[in-house]
Amino acid sequence: MTARTTDTGAAEWSQEDGSASDAVIRAIAEARGIDPLELEPIHDHIDLDAVDRLFASASSDGRLLVDVAGCRVRLQADGQVSATVLDEREQKDTE
Repeated sequence: MTARTTDTGAAEWSQEDGSASDAVIRAIAEARGIDPLELEPIHDHIDLDAVDRLFASASSDGRLLVDVAGCRVRLQADGQVSATVLDEREQKDTE
């Protein structure tokens, strides 16, 4: 499956100035073209505290790929986050 590349959002984060979960929310909102405050709560679909714990270590070299809120989200320990809106078929496959 290939996600559409036209509706993509990006965000960055670092240990000093934010959390990984905040960057995930910003990237999803950007990809969907809405304010982060307008985004429906995603905590029922992904444990944002666990995301923060996973990337809390500055020495972590992990990556996370998850489909949530109609987007495919890629989060890397180097602080790069991207979210790409999935097409309708791909969204049904993730339900």
